Amino acid sequence: MKRLFDLAVGKRPAEELYDLSRDPTQMTNVANESRYAGTKAKLRTQLDRYQIETNDPRALGKGAEFDRYYYVSDGGAGKPSGKAPTNPAKR
Repeated sequence: MKRLFDLAVGKRPAEELYDLSRDPTQMTNVANESRYAGTKAKLRTQLDRYQIETNDPRALGKGAEFDRYYYVSDGGAGKPSGKAPTNPAKR
């Protein structure tokens, strides 16, 4: 049960790769298996190229931006607060 719970809500690994022909339900992450190293490297290159082409902040070393979401509050729209958004139902 713990494995299924972790798959549903646990912290995700940095990289995930699934062999859909052997594991169509994507339950076994093969990202660290040596036999998939070539495929993983090829996909990493494609992703890196795409992130650069689309100016993805993660390609520019600014991935932490995704940890500070903008939201609307009494202080105005679009200002990062450094804290979790307030729950409007509790106002």
